[in-house]
Amino acid sequence: MTDVLEKIRKVFEDLMLHRTFFVSEADFQHAFAMKLANTFQAETDRIYLEFPVELDGDYVAHIDIMLMHDGKKYPIELKYKTKKTDCQDVLDNSGIMACKLLKNQGAGDLGAYDFLYDIHRIESIQEKCAGVAIILTNDPWYWTQGKRKSICDNFRIYHGRTIAGELEWNIDIEQQNNPNHFTKKRPGFGLNNTYTCEWKQKSDKSEFKYLYIEVPPKK
Repeated sequence: MTDVLEKIRKVFEDLMLHRTFFVSEADFQHAFAMKLANTFQAETDRIYLEFPVELDGDYVAHIDIMLMHDGKKYPIELKYKTKKTDCQDVLDNSGIMACKLLKNQGAGDLGAYDFLYDIHRIESIQEKCAGVAIILTNDPWYWTQGKRKSICDNFRIYHGRTIAGELEWNIDIEQQNNPNHFTKKRPGFGLNNTYTCEWKQKSDKSEFKYLYIEVPPKK
């Protein structure tokens, strides 16, 4: 299983070197899946997009990429978060200034929560499968700690942070009792393992960084 995770990591790192830009999260997902398919070519290997998985007895979630290898499942969850920038990258074989396609997505608190929830979801799959969660972004909010306290502090994924255990929003009683508060749709959750956030730059010339987390199988 460790060898498979190492192969997945190498495929991802190669993708980071050879794709200067992604149009969207779907483009990122598709490009990664294609490179995985070129690496895992045994007759029993399969790559699925938006693969349904069983949580608590029901098929209630979809995994971005599911690698089937040697009778085992390897779920991969991806996030692609962007902000507008003045970089000069050109979209491959198109002549389009790539950065004109970027949007100010903002809502970093929700993006960080969703990334950690991806990890929680991989941990919760009812099989002993190891997986990977990746977030790729050019927004420094994600890898910077910040100086002010916020209701999302427990879900921050800044560089160097170690994350484990139960994660909850820092909200007061009034916010807790508000049925329309945004946290009602994103409740707290727990992580079974301990993870350290080690952000890496996509390339020397890129404004994008990524956080790559391996999720171990259930014990």
